[in-house]
Amino acid sequence: MSFFKSLFTNKPIKDNFPIEVSAEFPQYVKKAIQLLGEQGVLENEAVFELFTANGIPGKEATEIFLFLPIAFVRHLLPDFNWKDSYLEFYSKKKQIERKYSETKAYLIIHEVTQQYFQNSPVKETVFKIAGRSSEFDAINQFLHNGGKLEDGELSLTVIMR
Repeated sequence: MSFFKSLFTNKPIKDNFPIEVSAEFPQYVKKAIQLLGEQGVLENEAVFELFTANGIPGKEATEIFLFLPIAFVRHLLPDFNWKDSYLEFYSKKKQIERKYSETKAYLIIHEVTQQYFQNSPVKETVFKIAGRSSEFDAINQFLHNGGKLEDGELSLTVIMR
């Protein structure tokens, strides 16, 4: 009976921020970039499976899956008016605004992304990864509808946890 009770009881959601990542995290980010560059366009589940099947632990794979496309599109379009905040969505009752500049996983991914772009990035890889972000899609639609990059503004990115 306690199992069924636990299914239907509202348990408080623990706030595990900041999410800790291992010392190997930068290497996992580099591996993820390589893996995504070698693949065709993949569905979300296939990307996560690709990461974990190639030795990236689940927690780190999740953070890379969430933040790598964001870091790539921000690097690809550095002059866009980017917000420093995003929204972590846990439930209708729990949503937390966070800062990229205070998110360790994002900061490491951003650093590895900068290194990648400084070392002859592969155009197809850049667009495969940046194209996974909702920001890229929204900006692309905005530009195709006649908008100008300097006039663009996005709402907060929502990350489903």
